Amino acid sequence: MKPKVLLLILTYNRVDKLKKLLKSLINQTCHSFDLLIIDNHSSDKTQEFLSELKITELPFKIYSFRTFTNKGSSDGYNFGFQKAIDIGFDWLYVGDDDAYFDEDVITKFFLVRSKFINCNVFCGSVYDSNLKLDRTHRRNYKFSFEGFKESEIPLESYSLDSLEIKLFSFVGLFLSYKVISTVGLPNKNYFIWWDDTEYSIRVSKKFSIKLIPEIKFYHDTNKSLKSKWKVYYGIRNRLYTIKKFLPWWVTLIEELKHLFKMLVFLVLFKKDKFKLYFYSYIDYKYSKLGMSKREV
Repeated sequence: MKPKVLLLILTYNRVDKLKKLLKSLINQTCHSFDLLIIDNHSSDKTQEFLSELKITELPFKIYSFRTFTNKGSSDGYNFGFQKAIDIGFDWLYVGDDDAYFDEDVITKFFLVRSKFINCNVFCGSVYDSNLKLDRTHRRNYKFSFEGFKESEIPLESYSLDSLEIKLFSFVGLFLSYKVISTVGLPNKNYFIWWDDTEYSIRVSKKFSIKLIPEIKFYHDTNKSLKSKWKVYYGIRNRLYTIKKFLPWWVTLIEELKHLFKMLVFLVLFKKDKFKLYFYSYIDYKYSKLGMSKREV
C-alpha cells in the first residue's frame, strides 16, 4: 500500500506561476497524491483561480486555505504545515508556487522511498529558468575558528544515485510525518529567508537527508533581484540561527566578523550598507524577529 502523499504549495500574488505549477502536477505520470495550496493573503486573482479549481475535474484532490494576513513566507509555511497535519499525511512535499515538477517526480519518489525504506527526508535537484543546475538549494555546513561555513554540493556529486547532505531549501523537499512530529513546525517569526536553513539544521540533527539528483524541479525565479530588505532578513536570521544551534564561540566569531564589516562601511562612508548591517545586528541581538518596520 502506497503512503499518503500531500503536496504543500505556498503561493502569494503569482497566480500565473501557480497555474504553470498545477499543469506540471496534472502532467505527472503518477497522481497518487493530494494537493494543499496555501494562499498567503494574495491580492491578485489567486482566490478566483482557486474557486475555479473546486469545480474542475482533476486527477487528485485539492485543499486550499488562505492566511488571515501576510506575515512572510515563514509564517505561511508554519500555517501550511499545521493545516497539513490537520488533513493527515504520511509524506509532505514542501515547495513554492514557482517550483515546477518534472513529469516523473512522484513516480520516482515512490521508487526511491521503497529503496531507502528507513530514510525520512528526500530532496531533488533544482534547475533555474535557464535549465541550469542551481546548487544553492542543496548544501553542507561546517564550523571552525573561521566561523560558520556553507558549501554547495559539488557538481560531480550530482552524477550519483543518492548522497547525504545537511542543508535544503523549501523547494523540492519531501518530509515524512515522523520528521515533522519530531522537530516541529518551521519558525514563523523569520518572516523571510533562512527559515528553510534553520529548519534543515533542526532536521539534520535528528535525521539523515538524502539528495536524489534524478528527481528534478525547475525553479522559475530571478536571483539577480535582491532588495535591501531581503538582505536585512538574511543577515538577521542567519546570526539568530547560528546563535541558536552552534557553540558560543562560533557565534562570537560571526558577531566580530559582522561588526568588522560595519566598521569598514563606516570608514568608507557607505551609509546605506552600514545602516543595513547595524539594524540587522541590533534586531538580532535583541531577538526582534518577525516583520520589521525599519526602513533599511
